[in-house]
Amino acid sequence: MSSLPFSRRSFLLGSSALAMSGCAYNLGERQVSPEKRASRLRLKFGVLSDIHITDWASTEIFRKTLRYFRSQRVDAVMIVGDMADHGLLCQLENVAKSWNEVFPNGKGIKGEPVEKLFVMGNHDADGLYYRDAAMDKAFAVHGFTYEAAAEQTLRKLGFAACWEKCFGEKFEPIYRKSVKGYTFIGAHWDTWEGVGGLETWFANHAAEIPTDRPFFYFQHNSPRGTVYGADSWGDDDGRSVRALSAYPNAVAFS
Repeated sequence: MSSLPFSRRSFLLGSSALAMSGCAYNLGERQVSPEKRASRLRLKFGVLSDIHITDWASTEIFRKTLRYFRSQRVDAVMIVGDMADHGLLCQLENVAKSWNEVFPNGKGIKGEPVEKLFVMGNHDADGLYYRDAAMDKAFAVHGFTYEAAAEQTLRKLGFAACWEKCFGEKFEPIYRKSVKGYTFIGAHWDTWEGVGGLETWFANHAAEIPTDRPFFYFQHNSPRGTVYGADSWGDDDGRSVRALSAYPNAVAFS
């Protein structure tokens, strides 16, 4: 264990205790309003994954979730991959349109900044690879063919160009953002083995990674050995665990 006053386990247990504190404080005379509890939090962010957006109608639940996050006054929203179900530009545009509808100009209810923490998953990169009858039916309903769709994939059009068009920010395979003084490191989908150059990136950016407070890492693949149960889908080859093993203050989402 490190000399830090916390570990991943203690941080997560503390987070759970904080989330559950409303139950205790609503008993007897120890009532604390949600607003007052929220004011005590240093950082609040929502986490989503696998929203698999297709047409605009498919964004209904996604937009409802974003509105809930807005009502909770989050500082950021994380989406851990598989945003565009078939990996098409028009589908990623629907993700961006939903975001801008709920958080115009990246702002919350009172104009406070809300950060986008989005990364691509295997469907964003190669969604057409998973062709089946349901995909062809979905395309037919909207009047275009599989062959036409193949010309509008994020991969064919270029991830960087599509990302900048949709979200107005530079595309970086691995990126770092700061939210209220906390570091977030996002890694876009690369291969089933994991994100290329990840360990090198961590080595080259060691000076930018805090050791005195939690930081948050997110990718679509599950870091190897971190998922409990018989059906551990999509584990990487262990490179993310190796990259993060030097940081007991890392909290990973996948």
